[in-house]
Amino acid sequence: MRLRIIAEASERFAEVGLDLSALLREVARKITDEIGDMVVVWMLADDGGALEPAAMRHRDPQSHEALVELLRAVRLQPDEGLNGRAMAAGQSIFLPRTSTADVLAAISTNPRAHPGRLGMHSLIVLPLVGRGCAFGTLVVARSRGSAVFSEVDRELLEDLSRRAGVAIENALLFAKEREARRAAEVARERLTLLADATTLLGSSLDVEATVESLARLVLPGFADLCMVDLLDLDGGRWHVALAHVDPRKERLLRVARGRLDDGERSCASHSTLEERRPLLDQHLPRVDGGDGGPPSLREDDELLVALRQAGVRWSILVPLWARGRPVGMISFGREVGAAYTDEDTTWADELGQRVAVVIDNTRLFQHAQQAVRVRDDFLGIAGHELKTPLTALQLSLQGLARLPSVAGAGGEQNVASRRLGSCLRQVDRLGKLTNELLDVSRITSGRLSLHLESVELTALARDVLARMADELARAGCDVRLRVEGELVGHWDRARVDQILSNLLSNAAKYGKGRPIELSLRRGEGTAQLVVRDEGIGVAPEDQGRIFERFERAVSERNYGGLGLGLWIVRQIVEVHGGAVRVDSAVGQGSTFTVELPLLDA
Repeated sequence: MRLRIIAEASERFAEVGLDLSALLREVARKITDEIGDMVVVWMLADDGGALEPAAMRHRDPQSHEALVELLRAVRLQPDEGLNGRAMAAGQSIFLPRTSTADVLAAISTNPRAHPGRLGMHSLIVLPLVGRGCAFGTLVVARSRGSAVFSEVDRELLEDLSRRAGVAIENALLFAKEREARRAAEVARERLTLLADATTLLGSSLDVEATVESLARLVLPGFADLCMVDLLDLDGGRWHVALAHVDPRKERLLRVARGRLDDGERSCASHSTLEERRPLLDQHLPRVDGGDGGPPSLREDDELLVALRQAGVRWSILVPLWARGRPVGMISFGREVGAAYTDEDTTWADELGQRVAVVIDNTRLFQHAQQAVRVRDDFLGIAGHELKTPLTALQLSLQGLARLPSVAGAGGEQNVASRRLGSCLRQVDRLGKLTNELLDVSRITSGRLSLHLESVELTALARDVLARMADELARAGCDVRLRVEGELVGHWDRARVDQILSNLLSNAAKYGKGRPIELSLRRGEGTAQLVVRDEGIGVAPEDQGRIFERFERAVSERNYGGLGLGLWIVRQIVEVHGGAVRVDSAVGQGSTFTVELPLLDA
């Protein structure tokens, strides 16, 4: 019988092969079918710090249920109790006549564990040994209705435990090798993915298109969902990319994401950005508070609901930092499969560092290109604008120098007067250009100061019109002034004068010699200064751009100027606490409206 049992067990162990779970179940089944009433297979945990029940069986189904319940979540110290003694000695512990309490001591750490229907009275604890090192134990027992174990039973169980130990060790080695191969394959895939991502990041200077492609590159191998958010120079969040393996869920998330204020960040992402550390497995909070309390709604709750509906279970948030400042964040989400590990976080952080460097370099390159273009445009325009009045001034002065030889006494005075007038206008033009350049320096360096005083706008407007009468007349523009009562504010007189002068000069330049209307009226707590011309107008796509520095809606070849007048107007108006806007259409003129706070507002 012993030879038959050993032969059948060896054959069955070979048939099961290297499937560790199936092998452990077969060991427990064979022992309970042939020798004992109950068996528990204990195995060392991967870290070697505890013994865990890997397989168990009782002949009686009800007793089996009691055994499973008794050993739920039990972990034993590998150097204590009967199991520890058997593993340390490498020999079996034979207790042919014992109590249920002793059996429980071998399989449970719970001092209050109730014997239930186990009723054991004979026990053998055998070590599972492979290559001289114990990696577990077999606890075999018989109930009171069965005969106690004999020496023959002990020898048979020792023989079975040795054969089981060899088979289990082979299965363990195979599992470790398979895990090592899987880890190596994952590492190879991650390195390949990282290399592909690096190539992709270096292939284009278009940040949005690049990160959108990157978000799709990590699907579905590393994540089921990837979102990329960048920060602008003011710290506001700028959503750039979102990709999901399921197009339907991607549309759901895009709708939810599009409704959020890009300037806000959730608490989790804010903490991750500030601490510069990846956040692993950030579980999504419940909208109802999770504990039955009142809801804790935030601005991005709609996105959180959408993420839950999409089935995201685990996530990694990776902050993007470059040159000591935050650049943005990448969020990875996974719906199925294993939770993210520390190795996953390390890989995601490595990818994030490369993304941050590329984004920062791209921005630096774009800023450098923009600065070069602005510089070149400015130098070309400034050189042209400064050269024109200087040439005219030079010719006029040369003409004055030749007056005695080309004119008689009666005409010298009139010619000289005209030439001198031309010189004065060109000098005045040079002065305005110089002042504009100085204002650029003051504004960009934050040194634009105001000297506030009580100013009556109507009187100031009449003074400006009187001073500019000759300039407006040369442009062929008749100015109509419309006034609605007295408008008094606490303003810088010289700067408000500059606002009026720049807007009127702008209207005369682009007005095609047609009438200009200047209206002064009262708004809601503001004085409204409105300049209306009937000139070439401004296209809708250019109406925001013309208020920027060195910007213009027309070619500098046809219209002079440095492209600074409206930018200076906007800066002066905003520093007064006001606002400026334009309403225009191509070929239908333009209306510039300035609102300044009134003294009694």
